[in-house]
Amino acid sequence: PGKIQFRKHHLNIAKIFIDQGVIQLIIHKNDSLLNMRFLLDYFASKDTVKKTDTSSRPWHITFSRVELEDTRFHYQDENQPRVDTGMDFSNIDVNHINLLITDFQPDGDTLNANIKRLSAIERSGFAIHSMSGEFHVSPAFLKAHKLRLVTNHSDLDLSFDFLYKQWNDYTDFLNKVKIKAKISPSDFDLQDLGAFAPIMYAMKDKFRISGDVKGSVSNFHASGFRIGFGSDTRFYGNISANGLPNVEETFVDLHVNSFISNKKDIDTFRLPGDAGSLTLPDFLQNAGKCNLKGYFTGFYNDFVANGK
Repeated sequence: PGKIQFRKHHLNIAKIFIDQGVIQLIIHKNDSLLNMRFLLDYFASKDTVKKTDTSSRPWHITFSRVELEDTRFHYQDENQPRVDTGMDFSNIDVNHINLLITDFQPDGDTLNANIKRLSAIERSGFAIHSMSGEFHVSPAFLKAHKLRLVTNHSDLDLSFDFLYKQWNDYTDFLNKVKIKAKISPSDFDLQDLGAFAPIMYAMKDKFRISGDVKGSVSNFHASGFRIGFGSDTRFYGNISANGLPNVEETFVDLHVNSFISNKKDIDTFRLPGDAGSLTLPDFLQNAGKCNLKGYFTGFYNDFVANGK
């Protein structure tokens, strides 16, 4: 049951349940405020007299359980141009939301919650088939710990922090959103990033990955990283890369403890956009299965190596 504690200024709501709900947040043309702003202003205190009782404390409101079934969430800023491909962060439309949250606790501008289950489909086609984890969201970060996530093409087990200066940084996700992640063995398909960076839709490259990652997608460092790809390709070591998603112009610094691959696997690696597949340098065209370790610095077709 819910509980109210007057002395502690604490209100706990036991359960909120929404079935086939529609939540719409809209900034209308030639306006700068959300459509719900008038409600917030209406319920805001209009008392302009300065308070002298400094012992008064704000109420702390928590929710033990929040459940949504087949619900829609729509956010649109009508002042922004439409984006036809990928996720449009000025016109987000999420349907068939099935969600169970426990321990939902607002704390200033931060929302804390345990998501027990979530499935949903965004207008762009990006789908969450199942998700659970501990979440903390604010205007400066999105933290997901003990996350299990199954999307269209990936199955992930990790904890991550997305760090940014403002929500609008998601419109340049590859460069402006900083990532700190600890990845347990997971299946990750690069084409899932196409919803955030459409040039990557063509990269139908599935990897088995684990390790620690810091930085942005375009400029990151991965330590203790393991990658499996194709039939034989295996990597273990540290990776620094600057320049993604343009693979041909990405500068890479590798400390390779172990790397095994073959020409067939490399030939099947898809590049972003219309670039097709990787083209090996001439001196590697007849290479068979290779086994390497050492240091490699440079571009994929122009590098300095010290290895064996």
